Amino acid sequence: MKKIAWLFLLAIPAWCDPARVTISTEKPAYLLGENVLLRFRVENLSKESIFVDTGGDYRGSPRALRYQVEAFDSQGKLLADPHPNPMCFGGLSCRLEVKPGQSFQASLALAHYRRIPGVGKFRICVTHDLGWKKAPRAWMDLEFRQPTAQQADQLVQRMQHTPGQVSVSIGQLTPDFRDFWTLSYPIYLQPLTRLASAEALIGLGQIPGPAALASLLQLSHKPNLRLAAARQLHLRLPARWDHRYDQATRALARQLLQGGPEEISCGANLLERVGNKNDLPLLLTVLEQNLAAVSSYPRPAGPAYDLERALLALPPLTGPPTTSAARVKALQSKRVAVQLATQSLTDRAARVRELAVLALEKPPVDLLRDADPGVQVAACEKLPGDPALLSVLQSTQDEWVLRAAAGAARTGQRFGCAQILTQRLQEKARWRVVFSALAETVMTKVHGSSSNGDPEQSELESLVGNWQRFLASHQQEIEQGKTFERLPAELVPSNFQFNF
Repeated sequence: MKKIAWLFLLAIPAWCDPARVTISTEKPAYLLGENVLLRFRVENLSKESIFVDTGGDYRGSPRALRYQVEAFDSQGKLLADPHPNPMCFGGLSCRLEVKPGQSFQASLALAHYRRIPGVGKFRICVTHDLGWKKAPRAWMDLEFRQPTAQQADQLVQRMQHTPGQVSVSIGQLTPDFRDFWTLSYPIYLQPLTRLASAEALIGLGQIPGPAALASLLQLSHKPNLRLAAARQLHLRLPARWDHRYDQATRALARQLLQGGPEEISCGANLLERVGNKNDLPLLLTVLEQNLAAVSSYPRPAGPAYDLERALLALPPLTGPPTTSAARVKALQSKRVAVQLATQSLTDRAARVRELAVLALEKPPVDLLRDADPGVQVAACEKLPGDPALLSVLQSTQDEWVLRAAAGAARTGQRFGCAQILTQRLQEKARWRVVFSALAETVMTKVHGSSSNGDPEQSELESLVGNWQRFLASHQQEIEQGKTFERLPAELVPSNFQFNF
């Protein structure tokens, strides 16, 4: 009886708390491989509304990162995180009102937070800050059982016919959805291999051991599965790899290099890990074919950068570089000859010129006027404080180059830089980047910012006048290096705000 009471108190906060935070599942035990959705619930027990802050943590990530989900085995050992270093670009967030007697709830796919290693009982803990001073924690115990071969077959078939994940409103539970990622156990190897679909390969990619590698390579011979299989093989490199499969993987990669942009990128990624000197000629040939399509950031670069990384991982060239692709590899070595870098400044490929600029201690100033923005940005980086930067800042139509030129200005150029940017504030097509660069020129530290729509042209013209008067009254201070913690309100667009 004492044990039961202790577990009960772990799941429910003290009775005086205004909210009760719990987690639950549809059933107390699952087969390994089933998609387990944790139901996270915040119930308002008080007589007044409470507020829950959520979101802002999912874009580009395999899960919502403000939820902290832990799982412990019977010995108290923390189970592995399947995504230990997830990428995240934020996302929408909101502050929800939870009225008395109502609840906030959300569904969390356990397999994307913790990897259940096998059968047994595990303790699950979920935490979310909710925007509160003290983040609440909720616990529960969950059991996993080993499926039979028949049950594994049935589960794969059921998964195949389960609908995909659907979007729900914040505060609602997600219905069960198809997720082959969860089928990461050896018992599913044969059913997934027989199913032979792109989604089945996701499950195969998660199954440890050489048998899954062999199945992925076997399925890669199917033209419609080649790219999907190669992607899963790449995800296993290097930690879950068996070098007995290097030769077969290299053969697959070489096939992919004959395909379209996605296939080339994937083939290059594989050769970056398992390639050898015999792959150099083909990689150089394919890179030469794709260099003309390389555009500088922020434009898509195609597969060329993946080919570059693969070349960089392979042994050095034995002879002098006679092609643009060969120069790309040579210019990325740790010791680049000045003669090679100088000769490469006139290469037809913009990427070669960019690498040549970066390899030189002080490239020629005329590279600031190169036809390619990437070369211009590289020149800005290598020529800080050069007088020609102000001329570039005044005339460039490329926002990336504008930022680079403003950032390369030194103390003695700050006032002239601010004058140019002030005049360009009236260019409505790029007012945001101009204003941000202007703020960075005169402020001590620019924090995050946000804006809501574009100002009217009349407001921009008024801002130009305000800034001109501000600069005139602070010219000597700015020229001497003084910066400002905050800007007067009349210097900031009405729809723009800094996050101090």
